Amino acid sequence: MYRGRTETIREEGEAVIPELAISFASKADLDLTQTGDELTVHVGAYKRKVVLPRSLMGRAVSAQSS
Repeated sequence: MYRGRTETIREEGEAVIPELAISFASKADLDLTQTGDELTVHVGAYKRKVVLPRSLMGRAVSAQSS
């Protein structure tokens, strides 16, 4: 079981970065889509929907590993 926050949002310069804790997945495994204020993260057969703050609606989405 995971302990800690599974979702955080941080600012880095002009970028606003939502961070998700997704175990056992590499950047190549991720597929991201955004519809309105909802970000859908697909990893293989699994998907997770995250509601984003309104300030992120319509902004470009990219995957970054940390």
